[in-house]
This record gives sequence, structure tokens and C-alpha cells, in this order.
Amino acid sequence: MTKLVDAVASGWGPRRDITIRPRYHLASRSRFQSKAGIVQRPSVLNERGRMPPPTKVELLPHDPDWSHLANAEARLLTGALGPNLRIVHHVGSTAIPSIRAKPILDLMPVVSNLAELDKCQAKIKALGYEWWGELGLPGRRYCTKSDPKTGHRTAQLHCYEDGSTDITRHLAFRDYLRAHPELAAEYDRVKAECQRRHPGDSHAYGDCKEAWIRNAEADALEWYQA
Repeated sequence: MTKLVDAVASGWGPRRDITIRPRYHLASRSRFQSKAGIVQRPSVLNERGRMPPPTKVELLPHDPDWSHLANAEARLLTGALGPNLRIVHHVGSTAIPSIRAKPILDLMPVVSNLAELDKCQAKIKALGYEWWGELGLPGRRYCTKSDPKTGHRTAQLHCYEDGSTDITRHLAFRDYLRAHPELAAEYDRVKAECQRRHPGDSHAYGDCKEAWIRNAEADALEWYQA
């Protein structure tokens, strides 16, 4: 039976510690912004030639209910996708208890066959999701869900085929911050500063955090795979 994993997976626990290097660094300019100030995003349009619009950046203290909501969403996905769905991981900031987060669940469904998942677009849409395809990341299927009454985004799916290296990347980052509160606190400060700079643009907010995340991911992968 498909389950949602919200803890360190069996056998993948901390093996050793490594020195945490302070990396509180924010890009002064978006990595997609030219000196002329024109944002030049990479081609991340999906098959229909559009991408999700930016949203307001709201950071809230950790809510224990996020875990319960993630499990509920995983049960819906299990019913819709059947045996092709191997597991659903709760990732992202709402899965890290010590930091603030946007109230949007990041879920990572892992499937046996990505082509079979593509055939289930109608079933995923029936759960209230929009389908965005790869959206710039080969091997991923990205979907978003919003509250029909308020229009506020509530969940995001980052779907991968079993064996994708991106699965390890997401889990390593989550578990590394869970295991290192001081680094999680640093990330929380980065998030707060990026929200201050870009309160109404989630795309720019994400760009602002990216250099810090990439540096942390490198250490996280080393720690996770040791």
C-alpha cells in the first residue's frame, strides 16, 4: 500500500556529520536578470505554452496540521494513480518543523513509470490540480492545486520516476535541515529576507533563495549519501 513518508527513510539515517559552513548569501540580482534590469527567465513553459503565475509570499510558523494534510492528499493520489504510484514524500519547508513556510504543501509522488503517469492527467485534474508538464526540469511532472474559493495555492506536486536523482536531492535537503537546526535557522533567515525583498512575487522570491539552496544541497547530498 502506498504510504507517505514524513521521516528519514529506513536505512538512510544520518551516518556522519560534516562541518557546516555559514552561507547566508542572497543574490543582489535575480540570476535571470540582466544589468539592464530585464528579467530573462529560461524556457520553462509547459506543453501549453504557459507557466503558473507568481503568487504572494506569505511565511507562517510551522503548523503540525501540514503533515496531516499531506497524508490526506497522498491518500487521494493513491486512489487516483493506483499501483503505478510507489510512494509520496512530503518535502519542502512545510516538512521541516523548525522553520517558517509558505502554507503550500510540497509533495513528491514517485511512480514506477512516468509515461503511465502522463496518461493519468485527467485523474489528477479531477483532484483539483493543474498539470504543467516538466516546466523546465526534464524528468519531472509539476502540478499545482488551489483553493477554489480563494484561489490561494494549497499544494504542489513534483512527480518523478523511481530512480531519479532529483528524488535524492529533495530528500537530502529536507533531512539535512531537520538534522541540523542551526542550518535550518539560517535558511529561515534567508527566507525572511527574500520575502522582505519580494513580498508579492513568488518567482523572484525563489530566485533570491536559489544560490543558498544550491550550496546547502551540495553539503546535504554529501551527508545523505555518506
